Amino acid sequence: MPSSKTTLKDLAAHLGLAHSTVSRALSNHDAISQDTKDRVRHAARQYGYVANSGARLLRTGHSQTVGLLVPDIVNEFYATIAKNLADDCSQRGHQLMLLVSDDDPQRELKLLQALLETRPAGVVVALTAVPRKETLSHLAGVRCIQFLRVHAKVQGLTVGADDAAAARMAIEHLLSLGHRAIGYVGVSEALSTGAARLRGYKETLEEAGVAPDPALIALIEPSVQGGARAAAQLMDRSPRPTALFLSSPQLALGGAQWLNAAKLRVPGDVSVISYGNSSWFDLWGSGLTAVSLPIQELAATASALLFRESGEELSGQTSVLLAPSLVKRGSTARMRA
Repeated sequence: MPSSKTTLKDLAAHLGLAHSTVSRALSNHDAISQDTKDRVRHAARQYGYVANSGARLLRTGHSQTVGLLVPDIVNEFYATIAKNLADDCSQRGHQLMLLVSDDDPQRELKLLQALLETRPAGVVVALTAVPRKETLSHLAGVRCIQFLRVHAKVQGLTVGADDAAAARMAIEHLLSLGHRAIGYVGVSEALSTGAARLRGYKETLEEAGVAPDPALIALIEPSVQGGARAAAQLMDRSPRPTALFLSSPQLALGGAQWLNAAKLRVPGDVSVISYGNSSWFDLWGSGLTAVSLPIQELAATASALLFRESGEELSGQTSVLLAPSLVKRGSTARMRA
């Protein structure tokens, strides 16, 4: 009869396996075959076996919890990453704990402290622009993967997209269509992602012989409302830009909402290109041209690095940058004379 009091020893006896084999199968150890893992997990469900987390903590020093600390999940990008990482954790016998900081350093600290009480196996973090000193100190004591955003004072591996290359790809596309007055909507340079995208924007213009105009650069908080305000700021100029690069999915949503409300034609009045490739981009007007990121690959890489064996090397790499790609839709067109 299934019972919540079933022990690991009971499970091993029922299966005719060694205690250590059952334990390793439940912890997804590489030395155990997939058939044995499946058999053990099926029996564990059938007999109501519940792992002793306290015993695991004593044995390994950590739980089967993995933390994912991100600024928000309204952003479809972070939501997709969370889903992919949760699936990968489940396959490895771990559970994902999702923490949302709202880009608030104090909230970020409190969430991290609560996570560390569970003795997590590791944590994947996208930190705020100016994290608290205590936050940085806490991260020094846990296996940590910095994801997308990189803070110089946090040691360890980082996984992200090549943001400078993404901006370059966007601006080169607009330049090829004859645009020179290209507006940039971005986030603060205090964020590594914001600094890299703005650098890519400026360098690409300069290499094309176009001097970046500070009046065409709007830096704003990473929010839908911020995107709308920044688009209004740039498009209310005279002369106004002939093209806009909205350098995050949230900023793109806000900018698109404002352009609709202002009844501006895209690409008739202004060409628009976005960073990130959300599902709604296909449905907006004639489609929103975007620099797309390899979301599944980003999540899989973060997970693989997080779960690698402590002695395993990664060819000396401490940073993994994945390349973006350009998805052309109807929101960009050749500049009219």
